[in-house]
Amino acid sequence: MSSSTAIVADGTAYIASNDGKLYAINPNGRLKWNYATESNLYSSPVIGADGTVYIASDDGNLYAINPDGRLKWSYTIGGYLYSSPVIGADGAIYIASDDGKLYAIKSTKLMDAVMHSPASCVELILNPKAFSLDSKGYCDLKYNFRLFGVNVITY
Repeated sequence: MSSSTAIVADGTAYIASNDGKLYAINPNGRLKWNYATESNLYSSPVIGADGTVYIASDDGNLYAINPDGRLKWSYTIGGYLYSSPVIGADGAIYIASDDGKLYAIKSTKLMDAVMHSPASCVELILNPKAFSLDSKGYCDLKYNFRLFGVNVITY
């Protein structure tokens, strides 16, 4: 394992593994379910308000898994996805790809947030909860420092 565990209010722990599986573990330590992706999972799972588990895979897909372990949807982004997804205040799922872009997905529609510099991606990977988009579309990092601008285009 190379990611952090997400735990929800009922005590269920969600663990991403290098074997390509997302595991849901009951509070008693027993396996609740697992969901297999097509490649390794290096990112940490994040949980939406409705209980949906979002996980990025090395296969270039972002997966949305229902709390019962069934696939809700998946979206092929392309490129390797090593960073963890983040849920924005607008409900969009933001994820950085090794293609140098920050992607936002909402209701399975892609909003392409093109970054000015692939190096900016490092800040999102290292601390994905340290940013939010302001009204001008700039990425505000936790240090009140604007690192790059973002254009969001809805398709």
